[in-house]
Amino acid sequence: HETTLETVTVHKFGLATGMDESLFAWMRNHFPAGARLAVDLQRVGWNRWKALEHLAKEKSLQLKAFAMGEIDAALTCVDGWIVNRPVETLPESFTGRSPAKNLADLRIAIGKTLGHSNYVYATCMSDDAAWILNARAYHLPQLSSMLANIFITPETCVVHFPKESENCAYVVPQGLEKDIQVVRGPLAEALAVIKKSAKTQTSQPMVCFSSRAMNAALPKSLGETFAGANFRDDIHILEQLRACKTPEELDSIRRSFLRSSRAIARTLRHAKSCARNKTQLSELALADTIMAEYGAEGARELSFKTISGFAENGAVIHYSNPSQSKIADKGQLLLLDSGAYYEEGFATDCTRVVLFGNSPADASTWQKEI
Repeated sequence: HETTLETVTVHKFGLATGMDESLFAWMRNHFPAGARLAVDLQRVGWNRWKALEHLAKEKSLQLKAFAMGEIDAALTCVDGWIVNRPVETLPESFTGRSPAKNLADLRIAIGKTLGHSNYVYATCMSDDAAWILNARAYHLPQLSSMLANIFITPETCVVHFPKESENCAYVVPQGLEKDIQVVRGPLAEALAVIKKSAKTQTSQPMVCFSSRAMNAALPKSLGETFAGANFRDDIHILEQLRACKTPEELDSIRRSFLRSSRAIARTLRHAKSCARNKTQLSELALADTIMAEYGAEGARELSFKTISGFAENGAVIHYSNPSQSKIADKGQLLLLDSGAYYEEGFATDCTRVVLFGNSPADASTWQKEI
């Protein structure tokens, strides 16, 4: 347990400015020249890291970067996140996509954007991996995607499962065994495979990624692997490809929301029955009911922790700890904000506000406005 609490201070930022703006303003005002600043690159986005480098130069700070999990290793009292769930390739009927088509479309788009025939495209974003592989894995809480880094060259696609997910089963789709290579464990092994692929080209590869979907650790490792290569961090191609939904994806999303709507309707009918029969209904009981109803619809996971808030608790932002002792009273507003994933892996997010025990005509003026 930490006993030297005098080394810890708490600072509160206002809501009028963004997190980064407030954080950097505080550091400019409080960090003396020469102060030491340590950064865990696996937990910092690329854009924030570049801003920290600029601040360090501006304030003459001593910047120390940790890129290989040193912080996690030092925090021996904290259990690491280890997952052992298989990666499941989706049927093409769910999305209108396949890994082969996704890779082909991505390579065409990268080639057109770069005007360069030799490149290494990288992403560490879990949703990017799920799109490229047309797969779902539920490796993180409330996410249907997976813990994996993806590296793509004109000739190969390396799927890297880090130590957190290295034991997760994944079967490369038939016909793609020569295109998709799976590497588990140390990042260095994945980079070695990519470097070998790049060597088959005569020119130095262009290393590219999206600054909006990249931590600061991966580009550092890529820079060491491909010393002297040109970097581009403005390649937002996957973001654009993922945003364009196919008819099959739209159908899957509609089906998911239809199933969630049925679950919510049954849950609210249960709440109405409790009011009519004067049966106690707690926030926790309502949350448990919607979870059971999602299960009855075949849900795989909740898409976020259910928000079940009665009366004043419904005004609390992201109120996610429903109480067993908070009981619904007649004339109160009940807020139910919930969602689920089904086999297609698309998240639903549905909010309902109802007047408990009264008809809408009995609502007060402010309740009607809500």
